Amino acid sequence: PNPTNGISHFSFHISQCQWVAMKIYNAQGQEVAVVLDQTLPAGQHQVQWNAEGLPSGIYYYRLTTND
Repeated sequence: PNPTNGISHFSFHISQCQWVAMKIYNAQGQEVAVVLDQTLPAGQHQVQWNAEGLPSGIYYYRLTTND
C-alpha cells in the first residue's frame, strides 16, 4: 500500500533461475532499501519489506533481473 509506514508484501514470478534485485526508492528517487539481491529458482516468489524507521510516505520499488 502507498503511502506506507509498515510491512509491504510483493509477489512476482520468474520463468527461469536467475539473479533478481528489488530496491525501494523514496519519492525523491533516493534508494532507501535493498529488499532482494540474489539468485532465485524459477517460479512464484514473495518477499516483504518492513518500512519501520522510515517516514510515512510514498515509495517505489524496482525489480531487476539479469534478463
